[in-house]
Amino acid sequence: MHSRWVWLLLLAYVLSACAGAGAKRFAGRQTKPESRVAVQRGGPHQAQWQTGDLTLNFDYQWEADRFDIAGAVELSPKLQHFTTLDSLRIRLHFVDAEGVILATHNVYNAGYRNSMHYDFVNFNFAKQYPPPAGTEMIGFSYTGEASDTGGDGYARRAGGRGEWSFWWTP
Repeated sequence: MHSRWVWLLLLAYVLSACAGAGAKRFAGRQTKPESRVAVQRGGPHQAQWQTGDLTLNFDYQWEADRFDIAGAVELSPKLQHFTTLDSLRIRLHFVDAEGVILATHNVYNAGYRNSMHYDFVNFNFAKQYPPPAGTEMIGFSYTGEASDTGGDGYARRAGGRGEWSFWWTP
């Protein structure tokens, strides 16, 4: 009986460590200036962040102990030609005045292998987080994959399966 409790406590510890790893994984890392967005207290405010792969159009409101963010992901034309969005995870980073990441949260996850031709992908997000002390900016990073297995897309023209991995580091 005693060993069962030890194993349960050990399992609970491991799972809690894994659950918090995302928030701490990037902590202390310097961000690229092009990954950052200046934010103001109060709101609501509108903002946009864009790379060659996607655009985030979002509204945010920053109160004393709460940062609300809601918006939509728009894929670039080069990704819209694929028939399947295999994955897309976008992270929000709270950043200090020197560009150092204080905390990280998953702000968007597209799920797995969603068809882009039938509007199966929900590109909207709405989240709420406690901003850590020292936050002056936010930043974003992402990883994703898109593919085409035939039909009328890239892979049919190329004669097989087309896959594309894309990412942006903070």
